Amino acid sequence: MHIPLWKSLLTIFLLIFVLPPLSHATTLAQVKAAFIFKFAYYASWSDDTVNENNSPLNFCVAGSSEILELLALTAENERVYQKPVKVMELETPAPIKTHCHILFIGHDYPKPITTVLEQFPMNTLLVSDIEDFSRNGGMIELRYLEGKLKLFINYEKAKRANIQIRSALLALAIIVE
Repeated sequence: MHIPLWKSLLTIFLLIFVLPPLSHATTLAQVKAAFIFKFAYYASWSDDTVNENNSPLNFCVAGSSEILELLALTAENERVYQKPVKVMELETPAPIKTHCHILFIGHDYPKPITTVLEQFPMNTLLVSDIEDFSRNGGMIELRYLEGKLKLFINYEKAKRANIQIRSALLALAIIVE
């Protein structure tokens, strides 16, 4: 499914600039879960894992049971690129047995981040709310600053992992190396 660029930009603009600072009605975790889900529309995987027929687009969550629950609610009955969506929790210290297209690592995950990052294949979009994640091996960092959720993207890391991040998302992010 192709989403027109103007609709994508409008959605991102509304999420980042128009929504008021977080209130009691909208939690930071809800906003993070919505962003994580929408990242699937702004990333392209160059391998065949997304192109395989009947295979779901896999979202994995390590740590942060709240994000896991909210992401599962967000993804319920949804399709991305005409594919079903599956949300899974990664248990510690079990080895990874399934391919994760998008992995969110919560700041409360007990394992060292380098240990987790070493377990994933090249074509996994790595997202976290751990401070400096994008500078330390991750691709997208969600950081709450000045009452807003900011995106920090390590574009080169994503490119080396054979993941293309669309310019509409890059335009709204702080690019790091």
